[in-house]
Amino acid sequence: MRFDWKKSVLAILIALFSLQKNVLAANWLNDFFSEFANFDMARIYSQYHSFIDFFIYVMIFVGIGQVTLYRIYKGKDVNNAAKAVSVGVGLALAIALTVFKPEVFSISTLGPIAAIIIVILLGIVLFGVLRPVTGDSGGSAAIALIVTYFVMRGVVPSVYNWIKQHAPFINGFMGIVILIAIIRAFQWIWRALSGRGSGGGDDGGSGGGDDGGGGGGILPRRRIRDEEDEGPPRRRGWKPNKVHNFNVRHMGDHVQMWWDPRPDDERITFYEIQKKSIARFGFFREHTIWRLQIQPTRSFTWRTVYHDVHVGTQANPVIDNFKVKPGHDYKYRIAASNEAGRGPYAYTETNLVAQNFMPIILNVTVDHDGNATLEGVIR
Repeated sequence: MRFDWKKSVLAILIALFSLQKNVLAANWLNDFFSEFANFDMARIYSQYHSFIDFFIYVMIFVGIGQVTLYRIYKGKDVNNAAKAVSVGVGLALAIALTVFKPEVFSISTLGPIAAIIIVILLGIVLFGVLRPVTGDSGGSAAIALIVTYFVMRGVVPSVYNWIKQHAPFINGFMGIVILIAIIRAFQWIWRALSGRGSGGGDDGGSGGGDDGGGGGGILPRRRIRDEEDEGPPRRRGWKPNKVHNFNVRHMGDHVQMWWDPRPDDERITFYEIQKKSIARFGFFREHTIWRLQIQPTRSFTWRTVYHDVHVGTQANPVIDNFKVKPGHDYKYRIAASNEAGRGPYAYTETNLVAQNFMPIILNVTVDHDGNATLEGVIR
């Protein structure tokens, strides 16, 4: 049975709001959260501020270094080297900041605004690091929120005390949010542990086949690769990476697309390509006459134009019967998918050459509102 955390959290909130009078009268909710509310994170930070600051510095410097080097250097081998360089540079900078006069300098001495910005940056980087590892955006966000909240209470206790005294509703709201985040984090941990431990190995456990029928209804961990593939298996929950060098070319009544090959060890099930047209003018074809109506720019919604099973390491799809219109800009995006989900989109756009569709003007009419209508024949 799959645990639906959204429905569970919604049920908890509805129950709390429906029983708020009884809850306030009995005061059991206050007693339940009293230990949590009085938890002195500032005292812990004052005793272990060097270790906490070192953790914050490492997460920020390593995360920023990986993002920067990944954008500059692309490719599997270079990317692995970039990760090693970013970790080394991040550790060196973190050690330097931690050792540099720790008795007089820490994040808490920067002031409330600067400390809050650094802690929020820590949460963003922590979410970015956990998301590709766990493959679960909700669980990663919950863990990042919990860490950010407690670090914030330790680094800037004055802000927390001010909110507690002058804006208790914000403090109560944050308590509910942290409670939901803790439930979501435990749900992710339970799902990860049950997926790892069920099934008794590759044989599916006793009494169950490949589907893990004897594991109490919990599916075993699945390998996202073919049995004949070489190399170590990819970790569970890893989605495909972003497609690089995605290009589109209009060729008459069809469109040609191409992009860089994927790494051999990256499992791709299918590609999905979507199109979005942006109209600068409105064209309506009537037999051999093009009718042009001048109007504001319009942007249409994304529409899937290619969705096929991936074969090999590179695909060059040709979409036939593709009717392009003059005065339109076309945007395309592509994403690779596998059993773990869909990867990030890569975007490109094309601008049609206006001379190919320039009509011979036959008639021009303008109404009282200033709207112009042109009629002409395509050359």
